[in-house]
Amino acid sequence: MSMLTDEQHQLLQDHPDAIAVIGMAGRFPGAGHLAAFWDNLKSGREGRTELDRAQLQQQGIAAALQPDWVAASMSLDDIDCFDAAFFGISDKQASWMDPQIRLFLQTCWHAMEDAGYDVSRLGKQRVGVFAGSNPSVYLWQNLLGKLQEPDVAQWLEVLTYNDKDYLTTWVSYKLGLRGPSMNIQTACSTSLVAVATACQSLLSWQCDMALAGASGLMLPDRQGYRYQPGTILSPDGHCRPFDAEGEGTIMGSGVACVVLKRLEDALQEGDTIDALILSAAINNDAQRKMDFMAPGVDGQVEVIRMAHRLADVSPDSIDYVETHGTGTRLGDPIEFRALQLAFGQGGQREQRCALGAVKSNVGHLNTVAGMAGLIKTVLSLKHELLPPTLHYRLPNPQLKLEGSPFFINDRVRPWLRTRRPRRAGVSAFGFGGTNAHLVVQEAPLPVPGTVPGPALLVLSARDNEALQRQRQQLADWLQQPDGQVSLADLCHTAAIGRKVWPYRQAWVVDALADLPRLLSAQSMPVEAARSGKTAWVFSGQGAHYPGMALGLYPQQPVFREAVARCVAALPVEVTLPLQAWFEGSQPMALAFDAAAQLQPVLFTLQYGLAQLWLAQGAKPGVLLGHSLGEYVAAHLAGVLSLEDALRLVCERGRLMDRLPRTGGMLVLRASLAQVENLLRDGFPLQIAAHNGPEQVVVSGAATDIERLQQVVQTLGLDAVRLPVSSAFHSAWLDPILDEFETVAARLTFQPSRLPWVRNLDGRLATQAPDARYWRDHLRQTVRFAESLQQLQTLGVVRALEIGPRSQLAGLLRQALPDGCLTSLDEGEAAPYSWLRHVGEAFRLDYLTHWQPVEGGRRIHMPGYAFAKTRYWLKPESVVAATPASVSMVQVPASAETAPADIPLDEADPLFSLIAGYWQQALGTRNLSRDSDFFLLGGNSLAAVQIRAALQRDLGLELPLGQMMNLRTLGDMLLAVELLLEQAAEGEALA
Repeated sequence: MSMLTDEQHQLLQDHPDAIAVIGMAGRFPGAGHLAAFWDNLKSGREGRTELDRAQLQQQGIAAALQPDWVAASMSLDDIDCFDAAFFGISDKQASWMDPQIRLFLQTCWHAMEDAGYDVSRLGKQRVGVFAGSNPSVYLWQNLLGKLQEPDVAQWLEVLTYNDKDYLTTWVSYKLGLRGPSMNIQTACSTSLVAVATACQSLLSWQCDMALAGASGLMLPDRQGYRYQPGTILSPDGHCRPFDAEGEGTIMGSGVACVVLKRLEDALQEGDTIDALILSAAINNDAQRKMDFMAPGVDGQVEVIRMAHRLADVSPDSIDYVETHGTGTRLGDPIEFRALQLAFGQGGQREQRCALGAVKSNVGHLNTVAGMAGLIKTVLSLKHELLPPTLHYRLPNPQLKLEGSPFFINDRVRPWLRTRRPRRAGVSAFGFGGTNAHLVVQEAPLPVPGTVPGPALLVLSARDNEALQRQRQQLADWLQQPDGQVSLADLCHTAAIGRKVWPYRQAWVVDALADLPRLLSAQSMPVEAARSGKTAWVFSGQGAHYPGMALGLYPQQPVFREAVARCVAALPVEVTLPLQAWFEGSQPMALAFDAAAQLQPVLFTLQYGLAQLWLAQGAKPGVLLGHSLGEYVAAHLAGVLSLEDALRLVCERGRLMDRLPRTGGMLVLRASLAQVENLLRDGFPLQIAAHNGPEQVVVSGAATDIERLQQVVQTLGLDAVRLPVSSAFHSAWLDPILDEFETVAARLTFQPSRLPWVRNLDGRLATQAPDARYWRDHLRQTVRFAESLQQLQTLGVVRALEIGPRSQLAGLLRQALPDGCLTSLDEGEAAPYSWLRHVGEAFRLDYLTHWQPVEGGRRIHMPGYAFAKTRYWLKPESVVAATPASVSMVQVPASAETAPADIPLDEADPLFSLIAGYWQQALGTRNLSRDSDFFLLGGNSLAAVQIRAALQRDLGLELPLGQMMNLRTLGDMLLAVELLLEQAAEGEALA
């Protein structure tokens, strides 16, 4: 939560019911995203597509060559493309689904990303969805035959994939949103009414965030239209709002939505706010107009005035109105008259109010019209610029602009911030008379986040191709003038505002200017992260070095807090300058001369690193410590408190310092049996640690260690002397064991709350350890090799070594299939080393996600790079429900439809039969016995169809409830085989 400034407190006091626009996404004619949309607006470009009349005639449109045929359209690119796999939708479902729903799903995902929110990490936040769409022409044209078949399950399937009733619920289901999900249908005012409804839901606390928008496609696409005098359509395909030559509009396609939040919540949670909605009013013309479809002056006046009253603002404070502006001879004068009455004569105004209409750029988008106007207005406030209204030359003589408070904004004008907040109105008036008007105000200025030192950028995607698209998309965006942002904000948003997918990459970055080069650099294909259980392994003494972790303390608040907790937890009689050592004000090397100092330092370092990993989102599946490291593992497992853990560690070090420094330790590359045989030949040494199949550590008097080293060298065995003067885990410690046990006996130990493998015996702890355990732990052999075997038994696939440098990683990599990751590296500055290891942990799935610990705020940045796979049924291909028609569900954009064979297995005809049922129900190819029904997009309707086929062809009754529990094709085959056996046994008995 952010602390509010005085200005923010004042804003909330002035507008307690304001709604913040925190995210937007959309596709409009001539613009595949909002950056392109704004570029078109400010540059005065139309989204119009000129059509080739000869090509239209070849497509069967004979009228295209007639003079009254307008060969132009306001279309979207790639309306036939969709990333079905991203949303867990099968090929068949995607091809049957109304493209308006498909595009809206992707747009809502991008809007949530634009707001900086990962829908999988919303927790208890309730996000509502309020939207509408055009009628499903795709259903009428391409799927009507499906509704004529006597198959109730198929009938329901077709309707739920196409009907307007399911637009918002598909979004709520696929994005996992728990707030209200409401379909709004008021014709041309649909999307603005959806915004108003969302605002009401937010202010009544029915949701915490809201998606509001619409999806509208004009189908058939790119065909043009016949001009008919007297209709709302323009004779030349251009819309001229408020112009003397305005004779109508051109219909267009679009899809867009905004993310809304209560202003107080948005400020407290550090959201990027694009604009404020001060009020949203709705009404209906009723009978106060000429006919059902005609606009009405009284209704429009009423809704605008209502919006002003709700916002508690004067019309004189409105700088701009984004009008409905259809460019028709009837509609424009009525709307202008209504604005005059609602605003008055403007005698108190400092300057006249500008009028604009986005329909001059993109045509009339029907249900999406109001959303296009709202987004244009928000972008204008954000960029401090009023785009031109196109095709305006002379005013419609019925407007009476002279003496009015308005002028038509016919060119680019600056709209700069002043002491007075900039405000705008946005109107949308629907066929049937439902009117909506919003009062919109500029957003408070954002405060960029800051993070000292290097930053970590993470990206992920469902597959390697999408990840590469993400990289290039972000690199291109950063090189645009509007792409200059704070590095801290960018990395923060990438980490918390994007869903984590299996294919991942990470970069440690010093400066934003370096990012485009890093992102564009050619890289090897990325492998998918593999899930599995992770062990946290804490190393023992011997991994320390001067300067370890230097730099973490000033840059990582979590680490600082962990050090402070350890300082506070030290025994009263122990005075160690832990904080000074970690902050660098005193050389840490001074602590290395005595175990009473070094061991608490190592404990604190490992504890601090563990807290950092927890803060990053990592979680241990199993805990394991090597010698000294076991004290940290036991504390994290809940076995003993931080105070008691440090009490034992400090006592351990103090007592060890009393022993003579004439001991030594030797690491041998040999088996345990080999070492035991060697020691029987007159070496009074003990095995201190059995670390692995070919690594054993012996401990004892330095003279005996030296003598053993000479012997093993003659035998050709590798042996390395450890730089210690003590003989840990040997009889050398016997004089201090009783006193150590006495101290341990005064402490309280609890059963482990997390799986904890004890290195005394390599077993999983099942009960609380006692003082005797810690005595034996100090004296007896460290059974690390046995502990590694236990990790394998527990299903651990990878390890995270937590210590100052790599000490155990080699052993762990040999034992575990996915190896080991370390936390720091000697020789590299700790902040870089730490972030690099966090990046590797993210890439390799040690982290479910990366959670930055401080700094940064949510900002707008490019969203997921969806795949463009073509899903489009031809009308003639959907009449009969045959395998051939089902096969045409997924077609690459560059290819023609081609039939796909049902899987055949001559050795198992039952598999071929059941797989055929699955293919017809799910439209999925390449089935195997491991194919998962639900991952392929299966649902109850598909299960009903499969069940019906089993009844029809095999006479089997498989209960639907049982079917929904059969996840894989193999599971269903086994169930069917069992039913067939039972049926055969019944016939034999009869």
